[in-house]
Amino acid sequence: LTKMSTSIGLNNATFSCLDNSIWYYLQVDGNDAGGDDVGPFTLTIKHEDATIPNHDMVCYAYDLGTIVNTTSTAPNQNNICATEEIGEPNVSGNYYDINSIGYDKTLWYRFRSPAQIGDWTISVNNVSGDKISGTFTLYQGSGASTCSAGVPVWSNLTERENSGIANVLSGNNSLSLECFRLQPSTYYFLQVQGEDIGPAG
Repeated sequence: LTKMSTSIGLNNATFSCLDNSIWYYLQVDGNDAGGDDVGPFTLTIKHEDATIPNHDMVCYAYDLGTIVNTTSTAPNQNNICATEEIGEPNVSGNYYDINSIGYDKTLWYRFRSPAQIGDWTISVNNVSGDKISGTFTLYQGSGASTCSAGVPVWSNLTERENSGIANVLSGNNSLSLECFRLQPSTYYFLQVQGEDIGPAG
């Protein structure tokens, strides 16, 4: 048995995205520090469906197309149950424990810059009370394939910009780039995740 978590003094605990088709075991005991640690109780376990988005993987990055003098939006995004990839850059935590605090639940997006240069603004904004406190990293594609037979070739991505931490109050984050920061007619990739120290969602 592998210990995953301990809930002391609380009457409920939430586990996100447990592995499929696996037996899990709960050990229940009274709280010695609370005085009486014996007595009757009711145990309830609730499950809610969650779906891992395809663009959890860089090889299936959400395609925002070529952005020419307009705004391209990816609506209704959610990184709950997103995962890390083996060798993925700018991630921390235990790759084998999705419920660890440092685990980074990343989603990937790509776009192509147009032939004409211009200024850019990239934003990750919350859409509900469950703040993602998003951070993101911008990578430039090298021109070679980002993936080979569905496997990422991380060396073909070059990190260009990092958003830093989100606004402490709003949890929103944005990055403004002057025209010379992005090359024309080039593929760029965005890696989006929630802050380890913030309320991920």
